[in-house]
Amino acid sequence: MAYLKLRSNTWFGVWRENGKKVVRSTKVKAKGKKEKMLAQVTADSMERAAKGDDSVARAVAAVRAAADALGVGRSVPSVEQFLTEFQPGGKEQNVKNARRTFRMFLEFLGPERVRSVDQITAARCREFCLAQLKEVSFGTVKQYVSQLKAAFNVALMDELVSRNPWCAFALGDLVPAGYQRATRRLPFSMEELKAILCSMPEDWRDLMLATFLTGGQRLGDIARLPWSAVRWERGVVELRTTKVGRLIEAPMVPMLHAVLARRRELCADDELYVFPQMASAYARGNGHLSSEFTAMLRALGILDVPQEKMEGRRHRVSEKSFHSLRHTVVTVFRSGNVVSADMAREIIGHSSEAVERAYFTPSLESKRQGLALLEETIALTNDY
Repeated sequence: MAYLKLRSNTWFGVWRENGKKVVRSTKVKAKGKKEKMLAQVTADSMERAAKGDDSVARAVAAVRAAADALGVGRSVPSVEQFLTEFQPGGKEQNVKNARRTFRMFLEFLGPERVRSVDQITAARCREFCLAQLKEVSFGTVKQYVSQLKAAFNVALMDELVSRNPWCAFALGDLVPAGYQRATRRLPFSMEELKAILCSMPEDWRDLMLATFLTGGQRLGDIARLPWSAVRWERGVVELRTTKVGRLIEAPMVPMLHAVLARRRELCADDELYVFPQMASAYARGNGHLSSEFTAMLRALGILDVPQEKMEGRRHRVSEKSFHSLRHTVVTVFRSGNVVSADMAREIIGHSSEAVERAYFTPSLESKRQGLALLEETIALTNDY
């Protein structure tokens, strides 16, 4: 049986475990006799759970029963009530994604959604992840876990749960054998880039050139590039990236200046966007622009037409897409050794060297040149 100790007007439970003294807060304030009785029940339940004499769920149930009996219980919401009322943070799209994830988790729980939020176990969370891994990609499930973990962290801070069940396991350990976590994106070769630019409609060609010449910025950031970001007097394009909110200043090289000047002539004086039709299509969502670009790549023979449908709700991720322009820029910078790694990150807008490294795909010729340099170096020793 644990004994109680008062600290900062809060009862702490104290017991011995493997010969060592353990002190844990019951989170019960010292207000009167009823609170002290509840603190004792809480401390005893915590001790039994810590020593493995009782499960966490039964320990929590015992504390709740005691609190209700003493008339000092706290109302714990159901998992449905908690997730429905929870306010996710971040941008509008992040909030929408989180709410969709919460609905999916509640649908997975079925009748269990009416249980109190502190009765959600790590086992049920793992089962949800395993079910989703059969339907969508690892990266998508990782986002689900991140959103649910954040919500339960708030429940933990509000003392609605004693532990966060989403922190009890690593998602990577649940991945079944043979499961492909992600598709590696590849850069375009110079021949492919030329073929694309020569075959694309004018809007797409200008969009690609603006993307490439601003350092491989993302599709959404260029598709919704406002004219206010084009600083003619300074000769730069200023844009704040949607993903990380980083301010990019891209000097207008002559070709970029020519593209923007052509766009200015095509747009009405009161037009907000450099690419109005692209901005409108991107605002509709559902990956419309990205899908259209991928379809054009398939028509050019740069991508194979998928022969079979993916299982579940998975979408086939192509090795080459519009985002490959970003990979191409990194590869050009890194392979030529003309632009330093620090300068490349500044131009492209990558947050770290590790992120940039994931975008770099050296060619066989670059590797051959590197090995030839090693060969020349070792040859100078004449000692082999």
